[in-house]
Amino acid sequence: MERLRRYPNYPLPAVGALILNKEKILLVKRRFMPSAGKWSIPGGLIEVGESLVEALKREVKEELNLEVKEYKFLDIVENIIKDEKGKVEYHFIIFNFLVKATGEIKLNYENSEYLWVNLEEVKNLDVTNTVKKLLERIFTNK
Repeated sequence: MERLRRYPNYPLPAVGALILNKEKILLVKRRFMPSAGKWSIPGGLIEVGESLVEALKREVKEELNLEVKEYKFLDIVENIIKDEKGKVEYHFIIFNFLVKATGEIKLNYENSEYLWVNLEEVKNLDVTNTVKKLLERIFTNK
């Protein structure tokens, strides 16, 4: 799968889940590139034949073992990462949703840890550019 993600011939569609619980958002620490070691929201690529909502529910279940109970479309964020030579190494178009989920969190291999944080706490974490863009757009109406 990594071979398909790196140096793509076209942008890859993905979903992101901004999961809320009592004024806090759920962040996961990524194990793999792009952005390994950074905090992000759960999500991943949309599979062929899968709707946005199906992908959202699948990714939340796979990564966290949670069931999506409510969701609302938030925003689209592009993530374009270039290598040291300026060639596009990764290009994702991420459809982000506000999510309420139930269950007990059990991380899969893709993430090393998770945190529930408020917006002030996010500012002190090493988050992905996509999380920065998403939160800035949502909370500053940009």
